[in-house]
Amino acid sequence: MYEPVEWRHVYDVWTAKPDPPDLNDVIRALPDWTDGLRVVNRQATDPWWVLWMVDDLDRPLVRVEHALGQWDPDEDTTDTEPDAEVERLLQSARSHYLLSVTPVGDNAVYPLQLALALALAILNLREGVLHDPSALRMVDMATLERLLTSDDLLIEDHVTLHLVTEETTHSAWLHSHGMEKFGRSDLETFDLDVTAGRDAGKLINELLLSAALGTRPLLGETLSLPGGAVTVHSSENLRPGVITIPVEEFYGHAGPYLCLVDADNYGDITSAVEGYLHRSLVGIADRREEAEVTRRLLPLVRNHFSVNGSSEDFEYFAKIPMDVRSGEATAQESIWVRITRWRDSGLRGILASDSVIDAELQVGTEVEFDPEDIEAIMLSVSGKPVGGRNLESILQPAMA
Repeated sequence: MYEPVEWRHVYDVWTAKPDPPDLNDVIRALPDWTDGLRVVNRQATDPWWVLWMVDDLDRPLVRVEHALGQWDPDEDTTDTEPDAEVERLLQSARSHYLLSVTPVGDNAVYPLQLALALALAILNLREGVLHDPSALRMVDMATLERLLTSDDLLIEDHVTLHLVTEETTHSAWLHSHGMEKFGRSDLETFDLDVTAGRDAGKLINELLLSAALGTRPLLGETLSLPGGAVTVHSSENLRPGVITIPVEEFYGHAGPYLCLVDADNYGDITSAVEGYLHRSLVGIADRREEAEVTRRLLPLVRNHFSVNGSSEDFEYFAKIPMDVRSGEATAQESIWVRITRWRDSGLRGILASDSVIDAELQVGTEVEFDPEDIEAIMLSVSGKPVGGRNLESILQPAMA
């Protein structure tokens, strides 16, 4: 059997019952989609219990090590206080399972899914809790089950973003935790205007998703945004020059990190992120409200389009979901499209910004779609984007 060069520690499971479950029980508790893989016992000397999950070529993908042990409440392993139920489970923990993966080629996501499947199998047999050490978070059973049944990889489920502000200059340091388990670097940016933190966080999450899927390397890459361009450099070369964030804030954040900076001035990305409204429509509270507002707006915007057409004064944008891929990795990304034609047979437009995941989908790519595909609608008035309830309040009086 192939011996991997390196195992990457990705998750911990803590349970109250000290003895590990039977191997056959673990296998039966695995989800159906893991059929074709084998779980084998590699070592059974007390107190160790070591399982490997291997593929049909006998290549190991996941390792689970078990040992007796108690949770150390003094360890700084989460960024929030655990709730009462998680705290109870941790306090009663007498058994520790350490889960590690070894990637197959460039696919870092698949072994993680298998590790989560093994974690769920153990937790179905032994009451406990899952810990994600790289993202500094606890994962309850409901979340774990959702992670394993969702068709899309939501990077927010696997990384944590921290925004550290500097009160004197009103600047911020935005950085991620959690990419280590994908074998990728975390992202950060400095000198960010605090008010732009939300849009910068959305941008960083999308870049992290593409990195996790292995669709782009990021390092040295320049990404065009509606508000400008940002580029990615090694943080090792940039951190020594950072003066707006207190040095002590960097303790415990050794990396590896990549830094997102403005492509023109090698620093503040605030001005570039301001143009990110083409992706992150402000004023929409959540998806449900966004969908309701969009349904009301569609006939109003269509009538406005039929009267005015696309011009320098008015530009019309629709956010639509698109299937994106690179190699065998697939995902779905919502991208803003500038509408160029709107007829009963459907709509036509061009991408208003690059796909963050699929390098083949660039600004200006022509696409066709149907009204029911539209997730959000926006009107640009003399270069100023207006959407959501603000747009509704403008168009309704005009239609009266």
